[in-house]
Amino acid sequence: MKINDNEGRFFVEIKAKRNWTLIALIPILTLIMAFFGTYLILLPTVLGGFILLWMFTGKEIIEISENVVTLRKEMVFLKRKKLYDINLISDMARNHKINAIEIDYEETMKISNYFSNNGLIKLVYGVGTVKFAEEISGKEADLLMEKLSYYINNSPFEGR
Repeated sequence: MKINDNEGRFFVEIKAKRNWTLIALIPILTLIMAFFGTYLILLPTVLGGFILLWMFTGKEIIEISENVVTLRKEMVFLKRKKLYDINLISDMARNHKINAIEIDYEETMKISNYFSNNGLIKLVYGVGTVKFAEEISGKEADLLMEKLSYYINNSPFEGR
């Protein structure tokens, strides 16, 4: 996790974590599917390729500037960006999910872990909840919560 905290701008970059067991299993699964048929190979190739691309090039970027919280997820050629007005954030909390890698191997290997949004930080935004910072440790989440709460509650920007 890389933090840049300058006056008027807060920026955090979180690189995607690599699961070496899954990295080894994706080519093996692709070969097994190729043995059984040509159409079956598409699923592990596309899905596995996306997961590998995220693990090696993916990053989540959290930025606060000019009364806006910007959450971006980027990898080589895919980018998703969402903007949230600081004035509409009513609460912030830490999601106390378990770290599956340390607790349960089977939970770690679930493919749904790579498509869920169970971030460690939750913002109550309007009537919904925004979750982000999925791939950081608990201590990093505590540090990020401290910095975010400062910027959200004591915004240094004009007009807050």
